[in-house]
Amino acid sequence: MLVETAVVSASRWLLVVVALVALDPAGAAERYLRVSSGGATKTLALTTAKGRISAPRTEEDQESFSQARLSPDQSTAGWLAEVSGCCQSYPLPLTLVLFRDGKVVFRFRESTAIWHWAFLNGGKEVAYQWTYPHGFVPTYYTRRSALTGAVLERFTCAIDERSRTYLVPKRIPEWVRAVVDSEPCPGAGT
Repeated sequence: MLVETAVVSASRWLLVVVALVALDPAGAAERYLRVSSGGATKTLALTTAKGRISAPRTEEDQESFSQARLSPDQSTAGWLAEVSGCCQSYPLPLTLVLFRDGKVVFRFRESTAIWHWAFLNGGKEVAYQWTYPHGFVPTYYTRRSALTGAVLERFTCAIDERSRTYLVPKRIPEWVRAVVDSEPCPGAGT
């Protein structure tokens, strides 16, 4: 009888522990309530239910943050890390950073500046526009999984160097249009 009582007590105790762990918000994924920048975007704060934390600088020469935003489900914060360079008087947004559960989970970087970006598909994906800061150059778009970092799709607004015009594609994907407020390919119309 004593052994049966001990087994029942141990089983109940285990159920209580499992229930408490399941209900413990510390075990749940972090939810971000707000992102805010201060001091000419030199700092970036993330506010959670537990308080406020500073976003980490992720690049060696990082000067500032821009385009900070939250995913629709508030599980991921993202921003562009702006880095000083050799050839211009202003920092360039070179890296898209995704921050989840209190740590940097992805740093997406292309061969040049990332000018615009957005969360897509409820925060499960990100898409961004990247191109050179000056000159008559193509504009590139990349769509990635925010869960794995995998490239899902790429799109290019190409140019014809001889005529110095943009080659207007017949169809621009909706995910590309979600990245920028203006026309994604100059000369494409709406």
